[in-house]
Amino acid sequence: MRSNIHWELSSSFKDSSTLDKFLEDQQSYSFFQSTAYTALYNDNEVSTMNISGITENQIVASCNILLLREKVGIFSGLTSRALIIGGPIAMNDSIYDEILGQVINQLRDKVIYLQIRNIFPLSTQKKNILKKHGISYSSHYTILNEIVSSPINSYHAGRRKNVRRSIKYKLQFKRLIEKNELALAGKLVKNTYKRILLPCPSVSFFTSTYPYALKNNLFVFGVFHEEKIIASRFCLLNGEVLYDWYAGHDSEFNHLFPNDFIVHGILEWAYENNFKLFDFGGAGNDQSAYGVREFKLKFGGKLVENGRNEIVFSPIKYKLGSIGFKLLRLFKK
Repeated sequence: MRSNIHWELSSSFKDSSTLDKFLEDQQSYSFFQSTAYTALYNDNEVSTMNISGITENQIVASCNILLLREKVGIFSGLTSRALIIGGPIAMNDSIYDEILGQVINQLRDKVIYLQIRNIFPLSTQKKNILKKHGISYSSHYTILNEIVSSPINSYHAGRRKNVRRSIKYKLQFKRLIEKNELALAGKLVKNTYKRILLPCPSVSFFTSTYPYALKNNLFVFGVFHEEKIIASRFCLLNGEVLYDWYAGHDSEFNHLFPNDFIVHGILEWAYENNFKLFDFGGAGNDQSAYGVREFKLKFGGKLVENGRNEIVFSPIKYKLGSIGFKLLRLFKK
């Protein structure tokens, strides 16, 4: 039976207020699916795609897609990929099935693979729909911290000790709202990702989050030592949930434990501003040791499996791209 849904494809949905109203009424909505999220990337020359379904003048589905590739000369084509954070949003599972088909049809000839990073646990029905479309599921975790009045009481002993050391060293925690502060915070993130050999947007990308920080769509935090910023974190807002997004620090000041102190500061700030949860972001999978996961868990959060989904459109290019990424990291060392 043919659907009566009309599908619109664009880099930015023309009626943003109508789309955002639809999204905000959906249980599985997050900032990653908002029009503001794609606008942020479009403003920084990162390609995005929005697919929306409309029937009887009503929006019934939407999906934001980032189209990414690394700037590595003639090999950039081997890094082309699509990323959906939070997954498609649809009124029901039948429409969810349809929009997944639309997503795959649009991306098949544009990118090597598609990855969906889930924000919420998937229902069995949605898992079956994804499998039907050839989109595989893999284990992947996040860490959720409940926001409480005295978060330090939930920390592991070593983490509490580090935070108290940071206080002794007179580190200062601050929410950042000035454009020059966001630039400094973004530079820390960029340098950190460069040091650990991971892809990262430009410093100008983080500076351009300024309007979103003013509107409280995004919160930026910094830790200072003698007026010098030594750690930063960019967090996204979704209702009563604060999402950890990007983080950076100056490794020369590791002995002052700024990474411990900034997380502590955020958890205290979140309580003061009536948040319920802090989503600490990716914690890897359960198949291998992962230092980032161990660091995050010692703040007393719970490990939650939301998983990831992936479909490879070009297996040969995918393998070549994987080899290329490894070689590129070795070359940068």
